[in-house]
Amino acid sequence: MRNVLERAAIFSDGATIGVSQLHLETPSEAGESGAPETLQDLERRAIEQALPRSDGSRKEAAANLGIGLRTLYDKLKRYGIT
Repeated sequence: MRNVLERAAIFSDGATIGVSQLHLETPSEAGESGAPETLQDLERRAIEQALPRSDGSRKEAAANLGIGLRTLYDKLKRYGIT
């Protein structure tokens, strides 16, 4: 729960956290197979969402994700995100 709230706070545009920032899914939305996402899937999705929110600034995206810029570059390479 703590991680969900921290992530929501990072992606919140204002002073309050709305339902859309919580990214809660019903079981039918979890995926076609119904299997939970892996940590790597969640991490990749968080990075893919952080980049547009920071207008492509990797430095800002890293700061918003709470990771170092070098770590972000490593993860971009690992996940093949350009």
